[in-house]
Amino acid sequence: DEQVAEKRFVDESGTEYVQHGSRRKDGTYRKPIRVKAGYIPPDEVRAYKSVGTRSREARQRQGPPGLDPALLEASRSSEGASKKKKRKKKKKKPSAEQAAEANAIAKSTEAISSLDLNGDAESAAAAQAQDPKKLLRKLRKKLRQIEALQAKIDSGTIATENLSSEQTAKLQSLESLQQEIAALEQ
Repeated sequence: DEQVAEKRFVDESGTEYVQHGSRRKDGTYRKPIRVKAGYIPPDEVRAYKSVGTRSREARQRQGPPGLDPALLEASRSSEGASKKKKRKKKKKKPSAEQAAEANAIAKSTEAISSLDLNGDAESAAAAQAQDPKKLLRKLRKKLRQIEALQAKIDSGTIATENLSSEQTAKLQSLESLQQEIAALEQ
């Protein structure tokens, strides 16, 4: 600011100041600039904060109304120290709960990865765990899809040679799907 102040001088009227012209690095001359008094350059203007933001910040600094400021300072200092201690403990050694949680996550990811994504050969445990009505509805939907695919093949819109591996696997699972549906309906 001192260097900039040296380059400025106040006009006779006192309402504006003039920043003297100067030389650029390439040797060209920069014209003098007239600026009104009280002007603040855009990059020096504070960012706008809404009334709600200002009041929230004030509440955070002062605490709730009626709270003793000494009590607030004491709670802030002890709270920060206890957070640091907790972080250090977590970094040093994982607790038994965290180890059990990690094992459970590992088991569930193994179970998910072992599932057949096509859904053709579902495991018996998964079938028993689901609601029978939902499972029956799901199997009937697969049956409708297979029948629609078979109808397209019969009508000639799709050639048997042009079927993808997923479509052929779907057609081959028709009998097992019908058996599962029959078992669930009983």
